[in-house]
Amino acid sequence: MDKFIFVCYEHGTGGEGLAVEISKLHFCNDLKYEKHGDRTWSFDYFNKLFLKNYQKDWIDQISGNHTGKFYEVIPSHYRPELIQKKYPNAFYVVINSPISTASKENLKKDIFKKVWQSRHRSLAQRIGYFIQNSNNKPTREQLRKLDNDISNGEIQCLINNIKPTENNILELFEKHIALVGDVMHYTASHNLFPVAYEDLVSGNKQNIFDWLTKHCNNI
Repeated sequence: MDKFIFVCYEHGTGGEGLAVEISKLHFCNDLKYEKHGDRTWSFDYFNKLFLKNYQKDWIDQISGNHTGKFYEVIPSHYRPELIQKKYPNAFYVVINSPISTASKENLKKDIFKKVWQSRHRSLAQRIGYFIQNSNNKPTREQLRKLDNDISNGEIQCLINNIKPTENNILELFEKHIALVGDVMHYTASHNLFPVAYEDLVSGNKQNIFDWLTKHCNNI
């Protein structure tokens, strides 16, 4: 059996935080994490593979099978039907995309606050963010700047070779947010539980925990 619970979500909708909460259920292994300001930064079983940019050979990067007694909770930007090619019997919690204009505006504000204004704790994490968002390794001069305690918005400016001013960060963010997907629109199935973004924001999560307990509580 695929003892994984994948939390699939769009950037900024709170999937890592939800994954950490789910991992506290007694049939799951605790998902280790750090808090970067308001943002949750997790360390999952696959070393954040499913949070990186899509890679065609992602299946080949997975070696062996999870044989542990407890479920591993995995935050993921990959859509469930893609992961099901490897793990058809895993469980999936999907945060559906916001529907209303107000909810979409709230998500936009959250992404700016929790992602663009947040800071990483280590140079390695800042380098990882740089590479993921530029698809390039930083130059020596860029490495020198990354060695400072700079925000993700400032790293975006570094990637685009512009000064890290407030106006430049906002301008880059507006360009970025226009490209953010609206792809998570799922209905319930035997191994998939959809969550409305609006419910997550309002703190209505008990139904998620109840569904997982009903389906996964065989330990």
